[in-house]
This record gives sequence, C-alpha cells and structure tokens, in this order.
Amino acid sequence: MLEPYPWLDYHEQYDLILIIPASNEPDLLTTIASLEDCHYDTDYAVVLLINESEQCTGEQSRVNRQSYEQVTNYQLRSSHLHLHVFYVVGIESKKAGVGMARRLAMDQAVFLAVNDQTPIVNIDADCKVNDSYLSAIDKYAANQPKVELINIHYEHPHDHEAIIQYELHLRYFIEVQRYMRLPYAYHTVGSSFAVRVGAYVQVGRMNLRKAGEDFYFIHKFTKKRTLGECPTAVVIPSSRSSDRVPFGTGRAMIQMSGHNEYLSYNLESFIVLRPFLSDVISLYNALPTSLADKLKVLPFAAQDYFSSVSFVQTMQKLSKNAKSVDTFEKAFYQWFDAFKLMKYLHFMRDRGYEDQPVAGEASELLRILDEVDYNTSGQLLNQYRTMQKAID
Repeated sequence: MLEPYPWLDYHEQYDLILIIPASNEPDLLTTIASLEDCHYDTDYAVVLLINESEQCTGEQSRVNRQSYEQVTNYQLRSSHLHLHVFYVVGIESKKAGVGMARRLAMDQAVFLAVNDQTPIVNIDADCKVNDSYLSAIDKYAANQPKVELINIHYEHPHDHEAIIQYELHLRYFIEVQRYMRLPYAYHTVGSSFAVRVGAYVQVGRMNLRKAGEDFYFIHKFTKKRTLGECPTAVVIPSSRSSDRVPFGTGRAMIQMSGHNEYLSYNLESFIVLRPFLSDVISLYNALPTSLADKLKVLPFAAQDYFSSVSFVQTMQKLSKNAKSVDTFEKAFYQWFDAFKLMKYLHFMRDRGYEDQPVAGEASELLRILDEVDYNTSGQLLNQYRTMQKAID
C-alpha cells in the first residue's frame, strides 16, 4: 500500500510532474534554469529531493546544505514552475542510493498528480534540456494514452573522446538489438524517461538498487510492451566523472581515463545468435531431439550457455502453456529477456568473445546495415543518433 510522506499538503495537483534526485550536486540551479527556459505555458511541478546517507561525509553534507539553501532562496523567473524541495538525511546506508532517492521523489509525485495518467518525468541534477522538452513530453503523453513509460531522447555534449565513445557504446548496443529484432531494444537511462502514475504504482514503484535501478525498472515496461519513445524532447546529461555508482556514465569516464578506446560487446556474439532467434516460432511444440538439434547451429560457447539455462526443458514448458504460436513467441521473449541477454553476453565474453573497441564494432554494424560508414567516433555517434531518432 502506497502511503504519502508527511512532507506536503496535498491540495496542489498537476498534469505534469518532474522529479530530480540529488546528492552532492553543487550546480542544481543550472538544471532548474534549463527547465525554466522551456517554451511551456502550463503549470507543472518539480520535486527536488536532496538526499544523503547516514555515512555521508562532512564535505558532501556541506554541498547538500548549500544546494538546499541556494534552491530554496532562488527567485523563480517562471510562474509556471512549482518547486517542492526536500532535504532527507540519515538514510540507512544499506538502502541509500539512487534507487531510494528516485522512489522517495516519485512516491511524492504520486500525491501531486491529477490522475493515474499523469506523467512522472525523471531527470537528474546534472542535466540540461532543449526548449521543447516539457511541451514535447506533454504532447506525446496526451497523444499516446496507451504508452505507460515514455523513453526520452538524450545526447551527451561532445566534450571529450571518452563521453563520445561511451554514448556510442550505448547506441551501438541498442542498434544491434534492433538488428536482432529483439522486442526490448530500448535505452534505459535514468535521466530520460517518464512513467504514468498509475503504471508506476501498478508495477510496485521504483526499486531500491544502488545502481542499475533504471535498467530494471524500464524493462518492466518492455516486457509489458507499453513503452514508447519521444524523440523531440531532448535531455543533455553531464559528461563528468563520478564514482558514486559501480557503472553508468560517471564510472565509465573514470574507466576511460588514460585509455584511448572504450570496449563494448563483441559484435560476433550477436551475429551468431541471429539465425537462431530469427526462427523462434519453429521451437513451438518441437520435440526434445529437434530442440537439441536447433542448438547445434550455434557455436559451442553459445550451446553451453543455452544448456546452462535448461533450454530444451524450458521450451517444452513454454509450448505446453501456450495456446498459439503467437503466445509462445511472446512467452519466449519473456524468458529470453534483456537480463538473459546480458548474462548471455557475459558468458560469451568469458569464452573467447572478448569485448572490442566500440568504434570498430559500431562501424562494422553500420556496414551490415548498409548505412554510411564514418572514420571518427564522433561521426559514428552522430550517425547512430540520426538513425535512432528517426526510429523513435
């Protein structure tokens, strides 16, 4: 049962609500100013949640207090932005993190919403947005009432080679999944999505993971097939280094320090799987011997992976429970989901399909797709952005 926190009087309600989790963020006003610069003439709310764990350092706490004072004293230029600022301290260390911060802020947003269709927009405290960001999200949500989670386009600034290669890795990973025709080929970036209030509560709210909370949350909606993409709203995340989470943009910037190339998933790991996945419907009601024969088209490493996850027994079970081939195919991708794909890729990496420089893999994929190939990582990234924004 979702209960309100005793922080606000809940008489105010809005058709659009943004949440910003923040911890040790010295430049919060830049994000808020970027929102104010949007061309949007309707009232909306921003829930800013400054949070710190019980193990927060003195310097981090100082930055948080300073940020809180700056934001609460800030004279808003726009009468349409209604800012609700909270400073939550002493969060139990084993729970403290971005997952908890998002949940606290998103739960608060639930009680500020007009109804279950109201979007809760996630953005981070180190982001800027384009001037049509708010109006584009509002329009998309109104025109696509069946979409429960809205994926928002993002583009890091071309500040340095490390961030260019990291974003290229993210886009290459999605594009190769689309080449494989996987139904969950969507970006999972925590600073660039919106979810409707009713759907947020229905899926059990935000998880409390310290990292990867966005991946797990967003893929609940790829499984439901209720995710859509809004290409005209653009988030511009920071390209800075950060060690607050074990993976993600900040950590990738640290790992790239002193290196010229970002390593990404081996393209061959995907290529060898494509013929197998292109014929999923043939697995429906197949005999055990036939299922075993299907695996033989794969390299030994891939055969070993599918044997390790009881492929033959699982396909028999899915067939038994499916009333039609369409039902079976949907059930197959409920089983071989985004999480299993990641496990498969890690399994293959440990068995000879090592990670490769992202520019080379991304360039090779473009050649396979008959797209224009480029020489530099920046040119490759622009090509991938163009392709994915056109699909969005």
